[in-house]
Amino acid sequence: MSSRPILSSFALKFLSPLTTLVKSAPFSRVLGSRRLLAFAMFALIAMSAAMPSAFAQRPADKNLDRAGNVVHKVVGSALGSVADIAKMHDNGHDHSNNDDDNRTDRHDDERDDDGSRHSGGRNSSNSDDDDNGGGNDDRGRRGNNDDDDDNNNDDRDRDSSTNNSSSGNGSNDGGGSSSGNDGDRCNCIVMRLDDVQDEWVRDVQLALLNRLISNHVHTSTAIIMKDFGNDSAIVSKVREGGDAGLFEYSIHGWDHVDYATLSLEEQKSTLEKAKAKLVDVLGKDSDIFVTPYNNFSENTLSAMDQLGMTIISSDETDLFPAAPKESPLYPNIAHMPQTINFAEQVGEVKVLRPLNEIVSAVSADIRDKGYAVLTLHPQDFTQYKGTEVQNEVNPVAMLRLEQFIKSARDAGFSFAGFEQALEDNHPDLSTIPDKSKPYESVLTPSPGSSFSVNSEVTVTGRAFDDTAIKSVEVRTTDSSYRAASTDNNFEDWTETVQMPSAPGTVDIIAKATDIEGKQTWVYVPVNVTQ
Repeated sequence: MSSRPILSSFALKFLSPLTTLVKSAPFSRVLGSRRLLAFAMFALIAMSAAMPSAFAQRPADKNLDRAGNVVHKVVGSALGSVADIAKMHDNGHDHSNNDDDNRTDRHDDERDDDGSRHSGGRNSSNSDDDDNGGGNDDRGRRGNNDDDDDNNNDDRDRDSSTNNSSSGNGSNDGGGSSSGNDGDRCNCIVMRLDDVQDEWVRDVQLALLNRLISNHVHTSTAIIMKDFGNDSAIVSKVREGGDAGLFEYSIHGWDHVDYATLSLEEQKSTLEKAKAKLVDVLGKDSDIFVTPYNNFSENTLSAMDQLGMTIISSDETDLFPAAPKESPLYPNIAHMPQTINFAEQVGEVKVLRPLNEIVSAVSADIRDKGYAVLTLHPQDFTQYKGTEVQNEVNPVAMLRLEQFIKSARDAGFSFAGFEQALEDNHPDLSTIPDKSKPYESVLTPSPGSSFSVNSEVTVTGRAFDDTAIKSVEVRTTDSSYRAASTDNNFEDWTETVQMPSAPGTVDIIAKATDIEGKQTWVYVPVNVTQ
């Protein structure tokens, strides 16, 4: 049975009910006329996620007729829950149950990750296949997704278009949330990639790193430093993302061990070794510690404090509050915990989470804290032979990642590293209720523009607010904010920024602040050439 009859039948059976649903008066009252189009797009994304999931549940050699029936059932149930998903996103329903489930199984999940690394062995392939193995195989499977790539590029431009996404984000912030943190938020997602290391499912790692780079996704690569530095393909790809301004380097321990079981001196000495080796291999230090097994102790915080490390990421814990809150004992360390992982451990294999579950958890954390952290592992994207991890890309997992990236950008969220997310995210100090954020746009340069290294670039834009704009500040990814100048209360503003000294991709970031402390960020990716 070909995919065309399945999709034709799907369109006849399910798009008509979706149209009726969108036109209904109760539905309009729930979402409002301004959000109907966004809802319809979200519904299609959720249903497209369900189809590959249905096929993923059956071996490739099963009859496609049976898979087609599964698709009809899954999509039918998806339609029934789409309205609930949309209302959950817009009205701020509590998603703590998902978070609790994630916290409950996180030890088994991370420990099984570590076990599969060792039981699976070093699945290294011929080094000549570094760029022609799993990565190219995966790109071949994506031959029909070229339109998605174009859409992703368009999504990156969302904030620099005439219509700023802050109006969409405002729907999350309005409605009288009592969290107290609805104000100065970056509305961004930290993509945390754990277990980066030499040779481990090498083709899959390379394909995943390539996919993140090609989609211009800022990612924090959490590296196991003892096992990193000898695989030239992995090192070069990580360095490529770092030089392009996309990959932030973070430390995932010297060894992948539970740091809560180590003494203070052991933690300090191993973190010190990890930092030194990172400088030796990649030429950059890191003050970010992504804890193995999502676990740490007060000795971890003490060791980090002595070494000047400023960010820790595990999962939710009572031991240390999540940023932007601070610990009175360690005010110089921010905890930015995992929101949800991309795949959960079921028995001895990884199972992809449904797209709507990931989107809901991320949206809830952004609403509550201003940012979210999504954890990926290379083994989330592998094929399995029984319970053994294979050095072969799972195209369904790659498609799910593409769908999430697009869903996030459609919702007005951006991607950032830990440091950038923390810098652009602050507690709301305003005591005056404010129903909207500033409206801001960057007029020039346009996304994708190219500039020479070290060149001066003039950035222009406009900013409005229901009350008044207090300031507009501009910077690049690797520089500090500078105040923009204006002659008309920031209705038009301008500032000059300097491009970095190395070729790559860099974001020009404009931040508008109103008199009540509400802030909006606009990201414009540009290319830096020699």
